[in-house]
Amino acid sequence: GAALAGIDLRSNFVPTAYWNPSVRTGPDGRAAVTFSLPDSLTRFRLMAVANSDRRFGSGETSVTISKPLMLRPSLPRLARAGDRVACGAVVHNYSKDISTVTVGVEAAGGAIALRGPLTREVYVENGKAAEVAWDCEALGTGETVFKFRASAGAETDGLEWKVPVKSWEPREYAATSGATAAQAEESLQMPYAGARGDIAVDLSAT
Repeated sequence: GAALAGIDLRSNFVPTAYWNPSVRTGPDGRAAVTFSLPDSLTRFRLMAVANSDRRFGSGETSVTISKPLMLRPSLPRLARAGDRVACGAVVHNYSKDISTVTVGVEAAGGAIALRGPLTREVYVENGKAAEVAWDCEALGTGETVFKFRASAGAETDGLEWKVPVKSWEPREYAATSGATAAQAEESLQMPYAGARGDIAVDLSAT
């Protein structure tokens, strides 16, 4: 709905937030680095190893990134053309209140079609989670970008996730030979009516 349109989407999900193989300390033995955390709402381990001549040391701590209202994707890793699957998100309520959460979804790319209303409401107790799912159908090969947005009072969250749709048929290879003075014709059999794919032809004169 229009009320969800302005919610920012988290889309940068990487397992390593920051890596620097060489940081030089000052005269006091301290060093500082700055970096932007990815969009993952999780716990990151921070590890450092230091050396000076023959002296070595190491340290470790952690940092947790969370929100009072959080979305987690509940999507297939991939789909095959013709599949009917459930696509949605899990709503986590880490606030102190019981909330009715409004969840909206968009799908761009054309490979997967959504069924049903694009905005739904779900009741989530504090400290609990609830799944919101839509019936979907994979129409053809390609990639669909899902955009989920959620709102509960002043708390919001948004999530962008990609799902590829692949063909059922594995790639097949065939070879044929013949002779012609002008033109020749070869027939190809489709796996089934309406099957999508591509074809590559290599010619070699011998």
